[in-house]
Amino acid sequence: MIAVLWDDFDLTSSGNVSYQLDSPARFTVQWNEILELDAVGSSNTLQAIFLTGTNCIELRYGSFDTNDCVSGIEDIDGSHGIDVTLEVQNGATCVRFCPPLGCDYPCGKNGDKVKVIHYPPCKQSNPKELCIGRDAVMVHLENHNNQCGPCPSG
Repeated sequence: MIAVLWDDFDLTSSGNVSYQLDSPARFTVQWNEILELDAVGSSNTLQAIFLTGTNCIELRYGSFDTNDCVSGIEDIDGSHGIDVTLEVQNGATCVRFCPPLGCDYPCGKNGDKVKVIHYPPCKQSNPKELCIGRDAVMVHLENHNNQCGPCPSG
């Protein structure tokens, strides 16, 4: 479960929820100026950003007027979780959750490098397979519109 800002919100009178695939490696959901249920004048703006290349999740916070919320992530059976409620209530504007790096598609002469898929900005439909050093993987996945693995066939 992902709790960006777990609370009772009212979308019937104002605010909206939108989503978009920003790139093949980034999906964003935004809650814009949503009201807390039974709270007059509250306004809450926040985002969840899913970075598919790294499997990281960013919880981003604009303005929000609630202090009785919960923020964090939890596994499917509720046995493990990370609660970041205090950090958010104390002013954190972005919290990032990343699993251990699992980009394990070896390449290179000695298998000491990793395959990533690069989607050129002007040619998203024409991905290129790159073989890069392991120390460069995070930078490529986060900043260069890449994903782990070999290019899809077909």
